This record gives sequence, structure tokens and C-alpha cells, in this order.
Amino acid sequence: MNKPTVKLCGFMLSCAVMPAIVANATHQLQAQTQAQTQAQTQTKPQLVEGTYDAEVVADGQGTLPFMLIVKRDGEKLTTEVKEGGDINITGITLDGENVKLSATYQGDPFELPGKLMENAMGGKWAAGGFAGTWSAKKRAEKK
Repeated sequence: MNKPTVKLCGFMLSCAVMPAIVANATHQLQAQTQAQTQAQTQTKPQLVEGTYDAEVVADGQGTLPFMLIVKRDGEKLTTEVKEGGDINITGITLDGENVKLSATYQGDPFELPGKLMENAMGGKWAAGGFAGTWSAKKRAEKK
């Protein structure tokens, strides 16, 4: 075999093997990304579970403090409000770091959109001609 034939065979071998190597690497990257996404999805709800000191501030109107309890019921997160007066949190949804509390005030529904942080959540809201902020700081777990 002369040298040009050897180079040509090596090139053809590279062309035949390279797509398989790229496909394998792509498959491994996709599997790793999927595993990371599943891990994040599974851990986020666990991060939000707990008892929070929360408040809703209505600009020019005042502050409504309350205790918010977020628990897991199977695959679903549930909420409970204590010492909330006329405010109730009827549900919670998570989408990555975005959080939305479904609330009622004196029976009228509104939403509290915000961001989920490590030990807190909060954001800005507007409903029924009112606007303001809300925040919830997770209480330290007693051991």
C-alpha cells in the first residue's frame, strides 16, 4: 500500500467513526441534562416546604402579616394560613424559581406572583385597583 492510499483510508475511517463519536457524546449530554432537570424539579418543591412568616403589603393601605405553612400531599403542594385574618392562601404553584400563590382577601381571589429563593419568597402584586409587595421568610426548623 502506498502512502496516499494509507492517508485516504485514515481519512475515510475518521469520517466513518466521527459521526458515531459525536452521536454518543450528544446522547450522553442529553441524558445528563435530563437528569439535572429532573433533580431540580424534584428538589424545588422540597425547598419550598415549611413554615413562613409572611406579609402582604398594600401600598397606602397597610400590612397583613400571617403564618404560611406549605406541605406536600403526594405530588401536590398544599397551603395553610394561620393568624391571617381576612387573607387566605389557597394554593401554590412553582415553575423553576417562579412561584405563584393563589390568594383570597375577604373572599375575593387574586394572585401573588414572585420568586422563590433559598429560605424566602416574595414579589409584587396588583389586583382590584390595589398594588403592593409580598414576602415570606422561612422559619428555622426546630431540632
